Amino acid sequence: MKNILFVNNTKANCGIYQYGKRVYNAISQSSINTFTYLECSKREDVTKTIKESACNYDAVIYNYCASTLPFVDASLIEKHYHLPHIAILHEVTHSKLKDPQNFFFDYLVYGDPSIQEMPPRLFKSSRIIAPYQSNQPAPVIPTIGCYGFAVKTKNYKRLIRLVHKEFDEAIIRINIASNSVSDKEGQKAQLLAEKCKKHIKKNRIKLEFSFEFFTNQKLLDFLSSNSINVFPYKFSHKNSGGISSAIDQALASKRPIALTLSDLFRHVLDVQPSLFVPRNAFEKYALKLLRFLPPYNRMKLPNNFSFSTLKQIIENGSKPTDSLRNSWTTQTIVKEYDNAIEQILSSFKKGKKKNFPLNRILDNSAREKYKEVIKKLHELSPEIIKRKIPRANVQQAFVFQTVRHYIQPKSKVLCVGSFEDTAYEGLKKIGHEMEAIDPVTNYDLDTFFQLPSTIKGSYDIIFSTSVVEHVEDDQKFFSHISELLAPNGVAILTCDFKDQYKVGDYIFPGNFRFYTQSDLKNRILPILKDCTLVDNPSWDCKRPDFKFGRQTYTFATIVFQKQLKEDSMMVTS
Repeated sequence: MKNILFVNNTKANCGIYQYGKRVYNAISQSSINTFTYLECSKREDVTKTIKESACNYDAVIYNYCASTLPFVDASLIEKHYHLPHIAILHEVTHSKLKDPQNFFFDYLVYGDPSIQEMPPRLFKSSRIIAPYQSNQPAPVIPTIGCYGFAVKTKNYKRLIRLVHKEFDEAIIRINIASNSVSDKEGQKAQLLAEKCKKHIKKNRIKLEFSFEFFTNQKLLDFLSSNSINVFPYKFSHKNSGGISSAIDQALASKRPIALTLSDLFRHVLDVQPSLFVPRNAFEKYALKLLRFLPPYNRMKLPNNFSFSTLKQIIENGSKPTDSLRNSWTTQTIVKEYDNAIEQILSSFKKGKKKNFPLNRILDNSAREKYKEVIKKLHELSPEIIKRKIPRANVQQAFVFQTVRHYIQPKSKVLCVGSFEDTAYEGLKKIGHEMEAIDPVTNYDLDTFFQLPSTIKGSYDIIFSTSVVEHVEDDQKFFSHISELLAPNGVAILTCDFKDQYKVGDYIFPGNFRFYTQSDLKNRILPILKDCTLVDNPSWDCKRPDFKFGRQTYTFATIVFQKQLKEDSMMVTS
């Protein structure tokens, strides 16, 4: 059996939280994997659970959304690099899914049955329709239900207009619950309810509101007590990419459901007879045009797509959605996750993670990976970063994040080249104590190395951002750093890199070289005393993507570690 840690946020009044809990409740029934459930609000909880657990986890699954798990980032993933990290995604467009480099996780799971193309590292899962039995008879008076949070996209006013159009007598029941993200006190819900009441125009149409955040059982009881449950969502012109989990529960209640055209319902477009009602006269009469008009065309309406009325959907009953309930079962989800975990663990070599090497090229994929870190540096050092070339900031972001990965409360840290270095300034702003040298302010490295007060073999971390290409005797530079490192100490450097460079080619004034793979492997690595790279380098770069002046080049990282006395070895390749 494999042991999997499942991480969820702590905001119970939240649709993302509820979806994650349903996924966990389903997959925990697996007979071949065991799952540990963790609700948390800070990264230390994840780290502590991984380190202190009695079992050795084989993988971590995150019910991930940036707004609910903001502390889950690339640095947390890299801190526990020996494990595969899997994200259950929410609100992601198909176009973004096509490039896994858009995400810092090792593997991705998305509960969107409509996905056609499956990029590497992405696994598709079904929706979850939990088993539910209700003995409630259908209401005598047509009763139209709806639930959701107090947000404009739910379009409750449209629901009232739809009912008025088809019924002279009906009960409209809307549950608008407070939530942990945007309406903690429920004030927006109350205000929205008052606005909705003004749209009732017929005396025999009654409007009822409730504001309780229902438990799963109460929600299903509420939905099953209605003649039909309607979700008249607004169309998302920005293509948020998500799939609505609201109708998962409505389908479980075994009552008819009615929907309006929205990206959020793209996974049920082909159900026949149709579950969709027209939002307005344009949609009703211009159906042939919709599949060609943006933004409708991105939903890829089936050729046999048509609209229904509320009365037709009620008359059809729950039979049109029986196939969904039969397909999207707990057993299906368990099987899909078991298969995904098996494939993930077989492709992921423990301790040799290659997705995010520390010895790498800092190209556009790295800029995407470190974009949140770059934003953080803008917050921490706004004046300095204004003077930097934006596309070069990926170097400081890499150094900042990698130092944070290795640093401990009592680490002795040295920055070589601290002047105007946003990585150094950012680390200082968040409270890390460091020594700093720079020819502009005090010493160059060679002078510092010769000082009687400098203790060789004493630094746990040494970092230097884009300095070494400006140093004439770079072999001495690297040698000094290796000698200053304490046992197990780590050096983190970046440099200007161009694999096509040959000695004698044009270089910038003030620079002495571009580095190449051959240069790093054959000239630099052999002189690093008792040090080895922290991982196998990925320095291949056939198409440099950074342009400055007359040059097109890129940036490379060099991260090496001092070995303990008993297992020290020289790096030769």
